Amino acid sequence: MTQTKDKAAAAPKQKRAQITRDKICEATIRLLGQGGAKAVTNRAVAKLAGVSLASTTYHFREREELLTGAFDWLIDSYITSDRSQLDAELGPEPTIDTLVQYLTLVSRQGTDRDDDRMMICAWYEFMVEASRNPEIQATADRWYRETCTHYQQILEHARSRSPADDARRLLDFLIGYEMMSLATRTRPFDRRGIEATYRRFVASLFGPRNGTAEAAR
Repeated sequence: MTQTKDKAAAAPKQKRAQITRDKICEATIRLLGQGGAKAVTNRAVAKLAGVSLASTTYHFREREELLTGAFDWLIDSYITSDRSQLDAELGPEPTIDTLVQYLTLVSRQGTDRDDDRMMICAWYEFMVEASRNPEIQATADRWYRETCTHYQQILEHARSRSPADDARRLLDFLIGYEMMSLATRTRPFDRRGIEATYRRFVASLFGPRNGTAEAAR
């Protein structure tokens, strides 16, 4: 009986702790996206998260641990939301057209909405940090593997003959194109131009190397 009461009492406490941790991670990501790594301090994180300074150091003892925890949180969110959005947009039988439309939508979210733009800026900051930090690199590797796997499944449905290789090429292209769009945003979002770019690139995956021109329609 006592053990049951203890478990019942612990559950709300664990939930509150997770909520606090989530706030800290989200605040870290926002600061990173707004001002880069130099903007991330325990005091700034606590203020933006609306928690005490002691809470930040309780959940993350060192700044490196804070960055690693925030990146894990961001990547878990990305993997879950990206997969849900992909499945919703492409449906059970994805086609070249629906894939191009989805990629165009992703680009618009990254360059046309300030909040999404800030989150993506934070993501790129983490990727740079991953080149120097083995723990963050492990999380970056996990995101890349899982995202490639999901794109591979989509390309298999779209009848790519090299879905694993094409998934990596497609993801690399999307990352590079999105990064340059963020860095050189000087005009409003050009949906038609971006969609045409993605269509040409996706069509190249289904060109002679993959078989027939019909597959690229």
